[in-house]
Amino acid sequence: MKSIYLNDIVPGMHLAKSIYSLNGDLLLEKGIEINERIINSIKNAGISAVFIYTENGYDIHTKLETIDIMYKHFDESINTESFSKRKGVLSDDAYAEIKDVIFKIFDIIKSNDKLLMNINKIMEKDFYTYEHSLNVAVLSILIALRIGCEKEIVINVGVGALLHDIGKILITDEILNKPGKLTDEEFEIIKKHSIYGYEFVKDSDCLSQLSKDIILYHHERLDGSGYPTGVKTNTLENGKYINIVSFTDVFDAMTNDRVYKKKMPLYMALEFVSSQVPDVLDIDVLETMINHITPFPPGTYVQLTTGEKGFVVSNNFENPTRPIIKVVYDCDGIRIFDDAYIDLMKKLTTFVQDTLIFKE
Repeated sequence: MKSIYLNDIVPGMHLAKSIYSLNGDLLLEKGIEINERIINSIKNAGISAVFIYTENGYDIHTKLETIDIMYKHFDESINTESFSKRKGVLSDDAYAEIKDVIFKIFDIIKSNDKLLMNINKIMEKDFYTYEHSLNVAVLSILIALRIGCEKEIVINVGVGALLHDIGKILITDEILNKPGKLTDEEFEIIKKHSIYGYEFVKDSDCLSQLSKDIILYHHERLDGSGYPTGVKTNTLENGKYINIVSFTDVFDAMTNDRVYKKKMPLYMALEFVSSQVPDVLDIDVLETMINHITPFPPGTYVQLTTGEKGFVVSNNFENPTRPIIKVVYDCDGIRIFDDAYIDLMKKLTTFVQDTLIFKE
């Protein structure tokens, strides 16, 4: 599914999420086929964007297809002779399939200039490494496109992002999925995955140098505080594009559950990455993401840090993490039927804590 603006809705589409009024009443149920009458109903309800099912879009089919490709090729590579030599792990056919996935994602994002990308719902989590890699690829492609990169660059950024953690197949599950804090020795082993990954792909003619550099340098930082080499990324030939993946890698890791930690609320993750610019992370990437990715599309049901719950009415595009909320339940859980709105741009100590499913 994807979220689209009202002006882009056409008859024949199907709603992927139910639509509620500002009072919390069910207006249109998930799965209904959209016609002109329904479009007018949505418009009269003051809703500017809805979620729709897609047949060829970035949906559950694309997700499962991509994970299957990655799982198959990454898992099979462990048993190959070339794996022991740490190079040339993936076959030409594997690279071709991976690039095909990236082209699909590119076409979806490219054809939707007004796409409302809901950060909280980019993907559902199943098993972390593959899902995380796909999330990073999608965000990186979107940002590279919005920055104005040429298609070849965007594709190579996407391929590098999708493969950025390939070196982790050499890390044991005991360390990779350890539920507690890593020891210093274990963390040093984890840090080697960038080098392992680069060794896998460095001799491949199927991969661009840009994609290879992303695999090697995605944990490096602008100020040289990263690993494995401690290089300052702005001194690298492909540093501008590496910085995109470095940013999305950090952001996705923070906003999704891991075995050793719970996901961080979106507002906290955005505050953290904001605190890291311009010295550690790239400010242009942050500004591009904030300007082109909507965390909370109108109609999203949210809980605030005050305990209040309500629907997003509209976004403040100068700061999309601080929308205007129609309050449905107060901080004590009491239903509110009067018109009560909160503009988070005017209540700077209040944040959106989480997105929820609305239930009476």
